[in-house]
Amino acid sequence: MNENNRKHVVIYARVSSHEQKMIGDLLRQIDFMKDKMDLESFEQVTIIEDVGSGLNDKRKGLVKIMKLAQEGILSDLAIRYRDRLTRFGFHYLQMFFESHHVTLHILDNQTDEKSIQEELVEDLIAIITSFSDKLYGTRSHKNKIVEEKVKGVLEDVANLPHENSKHFTT
Repeated sequence: MNENNRKHVVIYARVSSHEQKMIGDLLRQIDFMKDKMDLESFEQVTIIEDVGSGLNDKRKGLVKIMKLAQEGILSDLAIRYRDRLTRFGFHYLQMFFESHHVTLHILDNQTDEKSIQEELVEDLIAIITSFSDKLYGTRSHKNKIVEEKVKGVLEDVANLPHENSKHFTT
């Protein structure tokens, strides 16, 4: 990597829908990262944002970041949560960036606060939403019904008592 380009950070924010962008979720992510990062230590700061599914590996912003890394222009990448970069396969992207000498900054590690059940429910909802979007179309009424019913069922399942939490007396 060229020393002149050594201190270039990208702040990357992603939301899944235009509705989330309209209510300010994207801006809140960016503001959070600006507050947490010592941006004055970087020669160049670039903000890249995407609106789209974390399952979509062809998001324009993600592709742009990967090209900057490949070209040796990028030294650091800041994201608020791991799942903002990708919903699945995070470790592959982590290895990619490391192999291009890019330091990844995860500024809000929310996975520490989530149970395994909560993470699995979120992952299943993401998969079903993605398939439903492709099957029925993103804005279709049928798609919205499928999403709501699946979310309800998965949340109910996540709240079931665990098998190993039963208390037996002898």
